[in-house]
Amino acid sequence: MADNSKRIKTGLGLVPQAAPPTNPLNGDMFQSDGTGTFASGLWEFKDGAWSQVGQGSQDLSIYAQFDAEDQNVADFTNVTTTQTSPFNGDHSYEISSYPADFGTITLPDRSKNRTNALVCQVSVSSGSSKLVVRDNSANVLAEVIIDSATLTSITLPFHVIGTATSVTLDIEDESSAGTTKIDDIIFTDDPVRSARSEVRQAYQISQNGVDLLLLNAIRYNLATASIQDAGETLIEASDSGSRTEWTAKRDCYVTVNLHTQNSSVGGTQGIFKVSDSSEIGRGSEASAANDATMTSVSFLLPAGEGFFAGAVAGAPTSSASNPVQLSFVASASSEAIISSTDSVQPSKYTTNAAQSIPSSSTAIIDFEDVEYDVDNLVTTGASWKWTA
Repeated sequence: MADNSKRIKTGLGLVPQAAPPTNPLNGDMFQSDGTGTFASGLWEFKDGAWSQVGQGSQDLSIYAQFDAEDQNVADFTNVTTTQTSPFNGDHSYEISSYPADFGTITLPDRSKNRTNALVCQVSVSSGSSKLVVRDNSANVLAEVIIDSATLTSITLPFHVIGTATSVTLDIEDESSAGTTKIDDIIFTDDPVRSARSEVRQAYQISQNGVDLLLLNAIRYNLATASIQDAGETLIEASDSGSRTEWTAKRDCYVTVNLHTQNSSVGGTQGIFKVSDSSEIGRGSEASAANDATMTSVSFLLPAGEGFFAGAVAGAPTSSASNPVQLSFVASASSEAIISSTDSVQPSKYTTNAAQSIPSSSTAIIDFEDVEYDVDNLVTTGASWKWTA
């Protein structure tokens, strides 16, 4: 046994706690009960921060993470979980009463005097809500207005001063906000790395033979077809005049599923490139006459390239009871552009002085009180300015 060590023969038990001990030293350990900001399990204090034991692949830049799958909202205000149309998995957080918050999030020492970031997925059913990050002195560090019912991936940078000890995430009613849905919440002191994430689009279109033109290529009537489209718009549909085309707005990976029914001659359905009409992929087997067929093709789709669906052999037909249905799931890397956290740091100035602002000319507002300005970028006074 190592020098200055003790061997415990009968075992050692740690009583689960809601919060870690104060004034920890490297090597200290505690057992979290999962009711606070730390996930349930054993945690060790090392390199100036708490790290969960057994999570070797855990990103140490992440100091708080909330996932609605655990359904634990005991420390939150006006936050519930829902199984109705969750972003990922079986649950998402839901806010219908404002203001709401996700409790107090303790800042590790390493996260101070540097740029941090809030990363999450969010939407609001109607109106607009606002996400606000504040420190323990109630200073607003960053805020963003959410006004879309479509799932939006947010990376919100904010600067933490050295005297701050904690932050909060508040959700407020900006303008007649409906229900805000939010999930996959991460607080990190590496905003550049956290800005890289995956965005997805789920799309489905279905139509029967009354409106659908079925030749060698499939052409939907986009005005009357049944369309469901959720997530980030990575691929857009358009009518070329002879077929429906789906074109990528950015490089993405896509899986297309096509369900049709062949005419009396039978045949095989496939997916083709718009640029040269070459075949990307087809159904694994040719179907018999009048049999329904399902084609599934996965491929990389560069930005600006498109695909369309049609017959490799035979000709598709449809009826009200067996419409032609195409669906796809597309995914792409999302990488927000954030300036280096080691060069220019954010600045914050305020003013409590009265100033007349005329309506007929331009006025410069003198924010004379400095909150923080690490790089001394602001010149105060009548010619107040910020210089990069």
